[in-house]
Amino acid sequence: MIAELAHTFEHASLGVFLRLLCRRLQHLGVGLVDGRVVDQAEAAGLTGDVLALVHDVLARLADRPADALRVLDAVRSCGLVELEAARADHAAACVARYPAPPPARWPELAELQARARDDAAHCRLGPPVLHIEFAARLVAEGIALPGELLALYAACSHVVLDCRHVAAPAAEILAGDALRARDGRLTLIERVRRRPTTMLVEQPAISIAHALGTWWLVLEDERAPATRRPLDLQGLLRFALRRMDAPTLEALLTDLSWRQFFA
Repeated sequence: MIAELAHTFEHASLGVFLRLLCRRLQHLGVGLVDGRVVDQAEAAGLTGDVLALVHDVLARLADRPADALRVLDAVRSCGLVELEAARADHAAACVARYPAPPPARWPELAELQARARDDAAHCRLGPPVLHIEFAARLVAEGIALPGELLALYAACSHVVLDCRHVAAPAAEILAGDALRARDGRLTLIERVRRRPTTMLVEQPAISIAHALGTWWLVLEDERAPATRRPLDLQGLLRFALRRMDAPTLEALLTDLSWRQFFA
């Protein structure tokens, strides 16, 4: 098992190594090794050997702190926290190497931050990202994220709004749609198609997509073809705030529907 993991780290991609690592640790957690059941003591011993290998892997990833964090995430996802003491150093290295830009100072963000302080039941903001390694990785693939998007992430990683006068969601943007947020950092871009929260209250997915050198806001709805609009994050937040104050359900579904913003 240890030799297999070491060989995979040496000769395969990090993603392949992480999938194998998780599978092995999950099996050990229920006392399985290569399809056979082992006692608790043997499983614990093998788990210790795997963690020792991972400790060496982390040392070899000292110049790749973001990948080291991915390894730590994989181990933690299996319920093991023995290596968490190493997280702070790798996180600090990411912050030093890939500092976030100055956060956006838009009035819409200031209003959202005030509402999050005064009305947390209806307005919830994710913490600012600590670094933008994900953006550097995209640049290496030939895709440069727009500065306004990075500035927004530097202010808050996601926005979740509920209507104040109607029992309905107003907006849920960024988290899980454009990039996935975790521990104050973001991983690579994902477009996620999901069903509306209900068939009565419109809450389709909003993604941020890149095509032909242009960034777009994309409205994704199972009931209609996806539509897109040039990136306008301030306008998106401004419209989300208007939806938050919708006086009635009818207004939310007509004048303040997301289709009106994308029209």
